[in-house]
Amino acid sequence: FILAYPEIITLSPGLNKVIDVIFHPNEYKNYIDYIYFYFPDNNGFYLPVYANIETIQLECIEAIDFGYITASQVTTKTITLTNKGQSDTPFNWEMPEPFSISPSNGIVKINQSINLEISISPTEALVYVCKSYCNVGEGLQG
Repeated sequence: FILAYPEIITLSPGLNKVIDVIFHPNEYKNYIDYIYFYFPDNNGFYLPVYANIETIQLECIEAIDFGYITASQVTTKTITLTNKGQSDTPFNWEMPEPFSISPSNGIVKINQSINLEISISPTEALVYVCKSYCNVGEGLQG
């Protein structure tokens, strides 16, 4: 944390002064610092200044088993995506065919959940296994 310029400011009762504090982090971590305010009678106090990193954390189940299904038939299951982080969090799913997900992208607000429908529409009678990926937080300012 940096003050724009260290200057002595004298305030009378009832007056105020805006002080710009500039933040230039060296590492991606939470920071705490203090600004000391002192008075002519040699008393004073510390004012804490915080810079916290918001965490992103979306949760959902790790696997879905569709069981036995018929070829050329669409089968759908619903999962819940829950935001347990500290900021509204964008997401974008990547899922190969014959699987699909809806919605495949969006934003989950803090402490809220959305339902996603995962479907499979196989064209042949085979065993289908896939890995899907959820990209989380893309587009957040960091």
